[in-house]
Amino acid sequence: MQYYQPEQNIRAAFNRAIHQGIPFELDLPAVTASNKAVVVCTIGSPVYDDYGKCIAIKGTLQTSLRLEIIPKAPASPAEKTEGQQMMLDNFARVVSHNLRSHTSNLQMVLESIHQKTSPKEMRDLIGDIKVISSNLSQTVGYLNTLIKI
Repeated sequence: MQYYQPEQNIRAAFNRAIHQGIPFELDLPAVTASNKAVVVCTIGSPVYDDYGKCIAIKGTLQTSLRLEIIPKAPASPAEKTEGQQMMLDNFARVVSHNLRSHTSNLQMVLESIHQKTSPKEMRDLIGDIKVISSNLSQTVGYLNTLIKI
């Protein structure tokens, strides 16, 4: 958070997400570790446990092309295509990471089921599958929302 300028904007967004359940999408100025000024698109939403308590904020950080690159002259078709390709590559990386995370968790739980487990352990593993399924469904929902935009 120390890289955001001013820092209180991101802190306020995190506090609203944690305490009020309000997701956020912010384009904020930031300073990198090498002192370069950039604009970072920061997206986050609260993650809840089975008891309704916020246990994490899940989201993405991405250098915002919308605000960082403001062309003075109309961009050529090649420049537009290059920018769109960069955004598509970033999107593909985020989607790939999110989906691999869920499938890896699911594979790990399934491997645990194949080992000899007690009835209590089996109930716990089925509960884990429900959580993973819910998280995967939420990720696919986010993808559907992004695709509509």
